[in-house]
Amino acid sequence: MSDGTTDSLVVEGVGVDRRARTRRFARRGLAISSALVLLFGFAFGFLLHPALFGGAVFAGFGGLVSFLALLVANARSGPRLAPRGVVMKDGALLLLDGATQRERAFPLADITQGWWEDPDLVHLALKSGDVLVVRVKDAAQGEQLLRAAGVTAAERVLRVPLASAASQVPGGSIFGGALLAIGGAALFFASITLAYGVRDMAHEVDAASLGGFSFIVALAALLSLALYAVTSALRRREAVVGTDGVAYQRSLRTEFIPYAALASVLLDTRGVRLVRKDGRRVVLPTRGFGAPPLPLAPQAAPPKTPAEAQRRVLLERIHEAMASGGSSELAQVALDRLDRNGRPIAAWLDDLRKLLTSEGVYRTARISPEQLGGVIMDPAAPAERRVAAAVALSTRESGEARQRVRIAVQACADEDLRSALESAAEGEIDETTLARAASRRIDGRAG
Repeated sequence: MSDGTTDSLVVEGVGVDRRARTRRFARRGLAISSALVLLFGFAFGFLLHPALFGGAVFAGFGGLVSFLALLVANARSGPRLAPRGVVMKDGALLLLDGATQRERAFPLADITQGWWEDPDLVHLALKSGDVLVVRVKDAAQGEQLLRAAGVTAAERVLRVPLASAASQVPGGSIFGGALLAIGGAALFFASITLAYGVRDMAHEVDAASLGGFSFIVALAALLSLALYAVTSALRRREAVVGTDGVAYQRSLRTEFIPYAALASVLLDTRGVRLVRKDGRRVVLPTRGFGAPPLPLAPQAAPPKTPAEAQRRVLLERIHEAMASGGSSELAQVALDRLDRNGRPIAAWLDDLRKLLTSEGVYRTARISPEQLGGVIMDPAAPAERRVAAAVALSTRESGEARQRVRIAVQACADEDLRSALESAAEGEIDETTLARAASRRIDGRAG
């Protein structure tokens, strides 16, 4: 919506879901408390002051509180929805209390993503981590709200939480939690032992002390790596759905799958199954082990479980992004002159900067700034061409180029392409990230 305009929506109810925000703060609390436990443990081993041991115990209790908050956030249901009026006005979404007529404003710039959940819910995620949940009358009104907020499939990526890797095996979450507790205690005592070793070596260094110190350092490093692996397996993963493809967060790395590499997208009893053209199958799980298998037949009724609701949102958003991606009109324009075609990077940049000027050797091609802007926004265009269009447009329409790139970046799931587009808006080309993005667009390799 543009500034100064007003659009009222009659909705059934509105609520604020704070579970995601609570999870974020709980994870931060766990990380901070773990760091403090190790720091106090090392300091206690070096100085032997009782207050330092007490600090480690206190930090440990803080970690326990954060862990319990995480469990509570995961166990809570959605927010209670109360009748509210919704008004889009002056670049903000206003919630009106029918009884008191009090307003609460949410700037549209703070809305990072949005999605539709059958049968009647619209979710709008905010930068703070809160999620506005709006119950609407029908799908048409839900689409109107998403478009007004600028969070449709063609405008923003969607991040869908997935089940953790540990939850995919019997007893994985419980076993992983036990390993995390035991490993954390072992790392704490290892830090104390290291401090003892450092203190002793400050007075006398011999072969025995060096050997023992080296062994403890190696043991602490291995424990740290093991704890990182266990933590990665326990944490919730996510799938990022953009206009260019799906970025799937594994335990230790992220894989980007462009839509051009997909043969089909199917329902699976565990979530959504992506079938690649090379035959490899990737499952994006939304349910954990032990939960009832998700139905494979199309369901007209509302989802019965959170796992089924997340699967439906994920599947529908991928289909929407694939349907909205690519412009057949753009493919008809003679824009092959944007391609590098083996030119050195400096020569390519020089030609791109002349493309919209009277000096340009391609002036007879009649390439307009509007066409260049369309290429930047076109998810079906080659990565190299999108970056080249951003460079060419930045020479004459720098503000327009940055605006086009900002919108394209918000809808792009590939981190390398996002980075290359941002550099191109400043008139430069990040050759390394562009090469990685271009290679994935061709063969869909893991990132």
